[in-house]
Amino acid sequence: MRIIRAAQHKTVPWKNGGGTATAIVAHPPGSGFDSFDWRLSGAHVGQDGPFSLFPHVDRTMFILRGEALHLHGLGSEAVVLTQSSAPFRFPGDVAVSATLPDGPIDDLNIMTDRRRFRHESQRLGVGSHHLPAKGTVLVFAETETVVVQCQNQQAELATWDCAVAESAMDVLVEAGAMAIAITFTPLESDQSD
Repeated sequence: MRIIRAAQHKTVPWKNGGGTATAIVAHPPGSGFDSFDWRLSGAHVGQDGPFSLFPHVDRTMFILRGEALHLHGLGSEAVVLTQSSAPFRFPGDVAVSATLPDGPIDDLNIMTDRRRFRHESQRLGVGSHHLPAKGTVLVFAETETVVVQCQNQQAELATWDCAVAESAMDVLVEAGAMAIAITFTPLESDQSD
């Protein structure tokens, strides 16, 4: 299990240059916006505007701070996301724009190249959570007091720290606060090698 502390995150420009993102982890290591299999990043959205386009990519978004983000271009009405919203999945290759009627927000973005990987995500409340072994499991601490156990390792995560368990290892999360669990799984065609 690998621990990525919030202090290790890197700030990078958005793909469309309209803002900045907090790069947390990507696979393969060192991959850019046009070459990742999967990636996890945060973003501070401070003004209305378009999202970057990501061909062949599926995205899921969580709101971490702020009131609401309205997404336009995914149907006849805006999709309204708040901190209490379920994870919201949408295609990265559709033109989407956002408005902020109640001020800036911070979000968490999960992306996979749908030709090679798929992802699942859930928000974990206070308590014990067993995450079964499959693919690569990430645990992102929204706030402090999240303890992650994987085999003989244990780590305490502070706000916006992330634990990465690879090679299909069982993970136990003891959450004293909110956390987000993400699983990245290669497509069956890639597992047949």
